[in-house]
Amino acid sequence: MGCGASSPAPLPPLEQKLVEVVIKAKQRSGSHAKKQSFNGLILMFPKMRPGFKKVEEVFNLIAPAAKSISLQSLKDQASKIGVDSECEGMKEVLAVASLEGRTQLAANEFILFWTIVYLVDQGKGVQYEEIKTALDIVEKAFTYFDSSSDGFLERPELVKALQSGTKQFGSTKTGTKAQKSVAERLFDVLDDDGSGRVSFKEFLLGMQKIVMSEEMAEEDEELRQLTEGNS
Repeated sequence: MGCGASSPAPLPPLEQKLVEVVIKAKQRSGSHAKKQSFNGLILMFPKMRPGFKKVEEVFNLIAPAAKSISLQSLKDQASKIGVDSECEGMKEVLAVASLEGRTQLAANEFILFWTIVYLVDQGKGVQYEEIKTALDIVEKAFTYFDSSSDGFLERPELVKALQSGTKQFGSTKTGTKAQKSVAERLFDVLDDDGSGRVSFKEFLLGMQKIVMSEEMAEEDEELRQLTEGNS
């Protein structure tokens, strides 16, 4: 880093915890995530949709028509959604939220709760298979792109990985559309704060936004045909 460059601002405790748990998850799996092919990852993306939908359904089950849920209510109703209120993942969520002075978790942040529980308890804290599948794919995708293993995606890391994959789509009109969807649109959406690096929280929420979009749903079959044709 040059002498004129400034260090990134410290992350809030909840976001920092997400970085820590994904780094530990990658260390546990070693180089396994790198064995995934880019095309293989793209083909997995549609499989995240049922999991993200389930997250929304579960939130509405315990906090119907609400925009947020109190952390105490989340703990009290943990058994209702198949989570042990005394599991390490739940304890981690409550601890870091306390450090932030939080008492509420917004509906669009509910996926963060599931991610910490999933990664800390290595999948055992989540009973819904759809959510497990979605989070497993998010973890695989993030660790695939995170070549530095520091829990953040720098622009060069992501761009290099995306370019190496999208080159396989060719130069047809359809291929060009897929390239833009997977490369340009992906980084723009993920880098939510425009910092030039993507935290795991940004990646997670960004992937949820992309996968749940109508545009992505329409492109699923197109991407599948492209990748299968170039595998």
